Amino acid sequence: MKETFGQRLQRLRKWRGMSHHALAVKANLNPRYVKRLEEDDSVSPEVIERLAHALDITPEYLKTGEGPSQRDTLRNFESYVSEKGIEPHEAAALKEMVVKKLNLRAGAPLVAVDFDALRERYSAQESVVGLCWRCRHAVPSHTGDRCPNCGSLWDSPDN
Repeated sequence: MKETFGQRLQRLRKWRGMSHHALAVKANLNPRYVKRLEEDDSVSPEVIERLAHALDITPEYLKTGEGPSQRDTLRNFESYVSEKGIEPHEAAALKEMVVKKLNLRAGAPLVAVDFDALRERYSAQESVVGLCWRCRHAVPSHTGDRCPNCGSLWDSPDN
């Protein structure tokens, strides 16, 4: 049996850990309307766009349950890094953010990642100063001398 729009919306909302109210607020909709949509009320393309944006998924996936895989999203990221000429330390930090945003796990749906917006947010929040010599984790400037991933002094293999 094929998953209906309402079933898919409910599954994705729960997967994101959102209540009807939280999704409604993020999508600028009425919570009762969101609940009705999960009961397979008809939906306009504009509402699909809003909900998809609020859930960080593609409108196509929300509407049909079909779309490119997460592997394609990561492959697109590699192309984006190459095309933009992003430095390796920044690319490592951005990839970490992409994987986090994708919330990679078995059965997770495609997430529509806007790489330019992600890069802009990354640049504004965390200026990376380098890679940890031990674990190759990107070290943001606000973490000081220690790698937030493994705890070693990130800039020196002697420590």
